[in-house]
Amino acid sequence: MWWQSFLLCFVPLFVAMDPLGLVPVFVSITAGYDVAGRRKLVMQAIPAAGLIGLLFFALGSPLLKMLRVEVADMQIAGGALLFVYAMMDLFVTGKPSVQENETVGIVPLATPLIVGPAVLTLGLVLVDQHGLVIASSALVLNLLLLGLSLLSASRVMAYVGLQSMRAASKVVDLLLAAIGVAFVRQGVEAFLRQGLGH
Repeated sequence: MWWQSFLLCFVPLFVAMDPLGLVPVFVSITAGYDVAGRRKLVMQAIPAAGLIGLLFFALGSPLLKMLRVEVADMQIAGGALLFVYAMMDLFVTGKPSVQENETVGIVPLATPLIVGPAVLTLGLVLVDQHGLVIASSALVLNLLLLGLSLLSASRVMAYVGLQSMRAASKVVDLLLAAIGVAFVRQGVEAFLRQGLGH
């Protein structure tokens, strides 16, 4: 069923984007902006992030095939990368996998904060597993939801609280680490099947 494939793409991408961790970071780096300035920044950054992500989703897999990189290779490398990024964010306050103090402007906000290495790496595996259309649709919906959360970031922070959001973000980081381990396991299993097949 297409909706099952969609959910299998949507949920990992949601975890990789980590909106619960991104909202307080966004509030922090836009402390000098008024409401209109924040809105303008979000309206510019979300489409830019979408363009970066969709181009990478579309061109990444053909490029890997040209380089003769197998899906199992990508699963192991991507899983290891996801695990490392999750551990960095899990054990340090904030988002240490990006330079928050340098994040000002459209492109740094769009990437690496919104569409960073974790999302791009994850996307390549999801495109291979579920197809470009479903993976891209899941990315677009995640970006729309993230844009809405950033537009109301101040209200979200006031209602939920900084410490609660940071705690929830750490749980999300743990889930991302688990997804990384699962990708590595799947890649190793694929290599073993290929070896037994020969």
